[in-house]
Amino acid sequence: MRGYLSTMKHPNILCMSVLLVLSASVELEAQPLSLKEAEQLATMEEPGYLSKVRLSEAYRQQAIALGELPDPKMSIALLNVPTDSFDLDQEPMNQLKFGLRQAIPRGDTLRIKKETALIEAETMDSNAELRYLSVILQIRFAWIDLFYWLSVEKLVQDDKPLFEQLRGTTGAYYRVGRKDLQDVIRSELELQRLTDRLIFIADRIEERRADLSRWIGTEAANRPLSGTLPSWPMPLQSTNTVEQLAQLILSHPDIERLQLGVDKATKDVELTQQLYKPNWGVELGYSFRQAERAGSTVPDLLSAAVTFDLPLFTAKRQDQLVAAAQIRQIAKQDEKLERIRKLAAELSGLTTTWWRLKEREELHRNLILPQSKDQAAIALLAYEADTSDFAEVMRARITDLETRINYEKIVSNAAKTLARIRFVIPPSDDINQIRQSRPNKSRQTEGQTR
Repeated sequence: MRGYLSTMKHPNILCMSVLLVLSASVELEAQPLSLKEAEQLATMEEPGYLSKVRLSEAYRQQAIALGELPDPKMSIALLNVPTDSFDLDQEPMNQLKFGLRQAIPRGDTLRIKKETALIEAETMDSNAELRYLSVILQIRFAWIDLFYWLSVEKLVQDDKPLFEQLRGTTGAYYRVGRKDLQDVIRSELELQRLTDRLIFIADRIEERRADLSRWIGTEAANRPLSGTLPSWPMPLQSTNTVEQLAQLILSHPDIERLQLGVDKATKDVELTQQLYKPNWGVELGYSFRQAERAGSTVPDLLSAAVTFDLPLFTAKRQDQLVAAAQIRQIAKQDEKLERIRKLAAELSGLTTTWWRLKEREELHRNLILPQSKDQAAIALLAYEADTSDFAEVMRARITDLETRINYEKIVSNAAKTLARIRFVIPPSDDINQIRQSRPNKSRQTEGQTR
């Protein structure tokens, strides 16, 4: 309270503090949002990724328990109690029995179940990495799309004064009788179409910001973007064959996940084969007797027993279960092979698309854009010299704008294609980013599953 009153006694200090806070917040909001920062915001505490990381840790903890023997069972029993007196001292057969029973699972069941749980943990690790890469891909698509529409908006806004100038020029020529009213109406119509296009572009921008805000929040999504698209290196050559591409994707998290599915199916086959071996059980019992016989105390009794299965008739049970597990293993292998082929074919198509887009980008930058600009300028000069009509001027001006917009679309499509390629064959910087984002948790020693 005293500090508050002292501040109120010095209003200048209070005003300066408020101004500093406001200026700092405005400066923070004005900072451009880079793609790298957007990726960090999207993957920071991402629920889908963290849930799979935690499930991985749960499977590792579960593996410890699955590798241990089941708890022993204790039994307490009253045997041969006389119903006339319920006296435990009446007959030598009266017993108070304590028993201890331990079940021993068949064969290597415990080891196989433990290793299967560890495979499940590794599968969740691969799912977490796949989720992380998917989030990065989605945020890159959203950021690049937003960048494209902002670039288009700037192109149209930069051209709007030129269309306004044309409207003024045609109006001036019409007033002195050099041009027809049709030119004035056409110039006004094209200017209004440009305004309508800006409204359409603004709507697309809001849609892309909404897509972006899904991952990084509304406040960050409303910030301006950094000035350039990412300049990633192209990791592939246009001459790569599908077989070479297939080798590159073997370390992809989705392929690793499917390989772990094959490993788990192999463990299931091994586990099913344990059905040919018996379940064992060991039981110890101790019976107390308090009755007397011929003036002497009867001895206590000690018992021991071993139980086991007799898997004698295996044709319709064990054999069929093993055959089913083996079929599932082959199905998992086929699923992995199908996914490798699909990703390799996709990667081949993406590579071809990227190289073609880069060719078009170079063609537009070096030839089409300069020629389109010159054509628009020449058409205007010809109109002013009364050697061409106004329709040709507008056609040339609109064509120049469409050409520049098309160039921005080619550049953004090339960036999105390369982002997809980096998803299929993640570079080392993306993999390191995944590992750095992983929560620091205690993990069991890996490498025991295979």
